[in-house]
Amino acid sequence: MLHEATEAMRCLREGLLESPLMPWQATLDVMGVMDEVRSQSGVRFPGEGPFPAHD
Repeated sequence: MLHEATEAMRCLREGLLESPLMPWQATLDVMGVMDEVRSQSGVRFPGEGPFPAHD
């Protein structure tokens, strides 16, 4: 995660609220895909409840 930490520090120094290389929406999109993969495969984290129902 060296590259991520370096980019975060650069953004902080420049007063940016998000990285132009990885905007917040891109992170949310990736997390959504990862949650869907976990849901379909049945993977749960300790202390995590059931997945919400899909539409």
